[in-house]
Amino acid sequence: MAGQNYMKFKYVHSAQDKQEAVDPAHLTNQQRIEISQFVIDLLNPLREKIGAQPFVVSQGSVDLAQAVADQYNADHVYSGHDYTGLNKVEVANARAFREAVEGLDTSINNMDDLKAAIFSAIDDMIFHDTPDWGHARTLLGLLNDTDLNNESDPATQSYLGMSVSGDATNGMMIHFIPTYDDVDELEGTPAHAFDKTVIKETKQDNTAAIKAAQAKLDQANTDVTNAQQSKKGADDQLTQAQAELQAAEQSLVAVKTSASAKTAQRVSDAKGRVTDLQGQVTGLKGAIEKTNQTIAAAQAQLNQDKQKLAELQKSQAQPDNEKYTNLDPSLVVKVNVTAGDTTIPAPTLSADAYIKSSDNSTASAAMFMVLAQTNGTYPEGTKVEWADPAKVQRDAQTAGTYDEAVILDFPDGTKSKAFNVPGVLVVAAKPSTGDDGHQTTPTDASHTLTVHYFETVGYQADGKEIKREVGSQTFTGKPGDVISTDQINVPAGYKLAMDGVTYTIGDKDSTLEQPVISVNTPSGDDSHNQPSTNNQTGGQTTNVQLPAGAKVVNGRVVDANGNVLSGWTVVNGQAVRNENAVAVNADGQATASAKRLPQTGSNDSLALAGLGAASLLGMFGLAGLNKKRG
Repeated sequence: MAGQNYMKFKYVHSAQDKQEAVDPAHLTNQQRIEISQFVIDLLNPLREKIGAQPFVVSQGSVDLAQAVADQYNADHVYSGHDYTGLNKVEVANARAFREAVEGLDTSINNMDDLKAAIFSAIDDMIFHDTPDWGHARTLLGLLNDTDLNNESDPATQSYLGMSVSGDATNGMMIHFIPTYDDVDELEGTPAHAFDKTVIKETKQDNTAAIKAAQAKLDQANTDVTNAQQSKKGADDQLTQAQAELQAAEQSLVAVKTSASAKTAQRVSDAKGRVTDLQGQVTGLKGAIEKTNQTIAAAQAQLNQDKQKLAELQKSQAQPDNEKYTNLDPSLVVKVNVTAGDTTIPAPTLSADAYIKSSDNSTASAAMFMVLAQTNGTYPEGTKVEWADPAKVQRDAQTAGTYDEAVILDFPDGTKSKAFNVPGVLVVAAKPSTGDDGHQTTPTDASHTLTVHYFETVGYQADGKEIKREVGSQTFTGKPGDVISTDQINVPAGYKLAMDGVTYTIGDKDSTLEQPVISVNTPSGDDSHNQPSTNNQTGGQTTNVQLPAGAKVVNGRVVDANGNVLSGWTVVNGQAVRNENAVAVNADGQATASAKRLPQTGSNDSLALAGLGAASLLGMFGLAGLNKKRG
């Protein structure tokens, strides 16, 4: 054997196969077909040299090989031939076959290493399997044990399948199963022009790829239909040819009964016609076989396209939180709050963080979806929420910049894991406040405060105060600026009704009414200075005199007998009826509320004096002048 001129190969490693992970003890059907095809690619050049028919791989031959491996596993045979198990498989499948078996390294985990191990096993069994060359005879189809050159298997067609039995613990074996049954007796059909392209599984959402797969599927359906129509035409031609052949054979029988020379010629012509028709029948059978093969190949391609379409459609249903697993922190808009805020808004994504829905129907949609896995772009409607709201609330109480965790809330209702976003929460310091506790907003804008100075000149009949403006003063400053006493210029001849008054510039232009009194107001027991009230009607001022004999004595209004008059009090040396008390609001505007004093006798004089003082303070609004305005 070693001296024969047989073709030998050198194994070339494949980087692509190196990337394909395999479990030899649990090969998929696709992997078993691929390895079986690899084996016959090695053996067929050698079989051609010795005149043997080439091997082909069919689903039936692969299933038969796997049935052998399954029987070995069931019988727990991890080395040598399991002849009992082989007989069981032969009976169960009702077909004869042969077996070549070789040990396999249990550490193999990728397709390239598996093919290299099979290549080495084939090399050993064909070129180094002394002394009886049993493996070589099995794999090359040789029948004569002593002559390995000339006699080959007479089968018209040979099939081969490969499988692996055992496990990593007990050891594994490679099974090469040639069979010489006719293809029609095998389950499935031979994989002529075998396509070794491996369809990789993918979870990528790819609308464009789905459309392309659908188009390819439609084309495959069309190819199957066309092939079936071609087969029908061939079947019709075969039927016609067989009918003509039958008629010719009948004519030949009739001609043979005649002994005349003319009849002999007709016999010769009929034989020629029969020969021609037989050639046509043979040609039509070949065409039908070829058509069957075309249909089988088209059907196989159709099945592959259906499987690929199903996988793509399955990936279409992948949830958003599995499609989008990254977050670029720069896409999250910073949230600005003031220290002490209790309501913290949710974070948001910037406008360029979204995949536009208009792109989903274009050919570039697939690229957008792929980029979404790496560059942090998301479908429109994706929202952001705080992963730890309690931490955000705590951080918002103190000025500073904080890293916070956020969660993406996708349009399909799923949510992502938490992502840390550096510096996403910016907490500003709380602005300073004034003396009255109202918060002031720092600003560079100036505002004015105009003070109008009013003197009380009398009272109406119902006791309402009659005032006249004696002057005004305007101050300019920033909100919160305090106008000190030495900046206040009261009009000449007047003074403030109360000492220690200050003003504060507000956050807008404002006015204030300030009560003043004349520095020449008479006081004391001077009985000649009888106070009077003024009643202003229709723009005219008329005097309203006190009761006869009444006068101001020691800050009180008394009658001619010295008794304190009820309903009267002394304000700035003048008698004032206590029917109304005048107060000044926060803006300096006077407001009136009717508070008529009860009619009491002289025993209530002290109460009247106290009420008069309280009314005086309320009337001029002096109690609130020192408050800052904000």
